[in-house]
Amino acid sequence: SMAPFNSFLFLQGLETLHLRMERHSQNAQAVAQFLESPSQIVVIGEDDAAKELFAAANAAFAFNKSTIRLASNQAVAENLPPVPAATIPHLPQLNAGKSFAVLCSGSTCQPPIFDPLELKQAIDFALQKQG
Repeated sequence: SMAPFNSFLFLQGLETLHLRMERHSQNAQAVAQFLESPSQIVVIGEDDAAKELFAAANAAFAFNKSTIRLASNQAVAENLPPVPAATIPHLPQLNAGKSFAVLCSGSTCQPPIFDPLELKQAIDFALQKQG
């Protein structure tokens, strides 16, 4: 049998168990989201279209999302995270003079996106897929 004081401690812990388990679950969810594959958005261009794409890319906050904006002559592998660095410097659109964004999730990058609304939808979809 259990000693009286040990029984008291056990019952006290049992009373708050559901609260502690709920908090543990929330913390585990936060860690899992933080460790998810990041979404990386690279906006290329210096005109108003690039500003709109950059604003669309930053419209929603997410821990696992990063956004950078570069001029087309800055879009070299040394200035980019590893996954976009393998794709963006080789895109034919880079020398077309038109602003665009590239969304990379995990280890893959989507084709260039030219419309801010389309970019926002693609980001929302990528973040929902991860979460």
